[in-house]
Amino acid sequence: MRILLSVLLILLFVPSWSGEPRLALFPPTAEMAAHRAVIDPLAPGRVKLGGLTFLGGVYLTGPAPAFGGFSAMMVEGDRFTLLSDGGNILSFRMGADWQVREPRFANLPDGPGTGWRKEDRDSESLTHDPATGQLWIGFERANEIWRFAPGFARGGGTRRTADDGRVAGEWRRRIAGAVARRRFIVLAEDQDVKRNGVETDRRQDRAVVRGRPDSAEAAQLRVRLSPAKGFLPTDIVELPDGRLAVLNRKASLREGSLRCWR
Repeated sequence: MRILLSVLLILLFVPSWSGEPRLALFPPTAEMAAHRAVIDPLAPGRVKLGGLTFLGGVYLTGPAPAFGGFSAMMVEGDRFTLLSDGGNILSFRMGADWQVREPRFANLPDGPGTGWRKEDRDSESLTHDPATGQLWIGFERANEIWRFAPGFARGGGTRRTADDGRVAGEWRRRIAGAVARRRFIVLAEDQDVKRNGVETDRRQDRAVVRGRPDSAEAAQLRVRLSPAKGFLPTDIVELPDGRLAVLNRKASLREGSLRCWR
């Protein structure tokens, strides 16, 4: 009886956890839906946007509190893998009918920090090595690139980048004879540099990492881009012909626009 009373007194008088709540995680069972999207709700039949033709798209919804905030996407055949800025992983299959099949939820098993706070899993970019299946993830606030085993099974080597801001790794694999050349391109989503209220420099720093980022032999070079006024680079992808496409965006309370460079 004394033990029971002691337990009840502890539950009654000891305060509950009052610190920072844990980062929201995906549940084991994946629940989600895909809805057809249009580029202009006022003109649903519109398919032209400048020199681009809209072929179709979807927007995703789900009841899980952690659902959303996806910052990176990888496509292999009909398998889509999305990674959120909280380390949540969503994967599914989708064909020409735009229907979601085999949805799966997961959470990154490793990363900077303990994983309790959102800052510990602020994943912003994702790419992979098709030869080995290894995955590479860029973490924004930690400014680190992490290597993961196929299927996000476990975390491995890391590399800290010198850039502040968003880290966006793009895995490039070129074969020259029997030698594979691998490069990462790291984007720093910098704000315009102003001095005394006057814009002085809008060039954005980029780092090109030659070799595996977690290798001691990897070399880091620095290059610079000059986006249009008010635009910031937010993502990069390699095209089938080897060229790179850089997505630049501009957002304010009055307007928003995108530009794509090659």
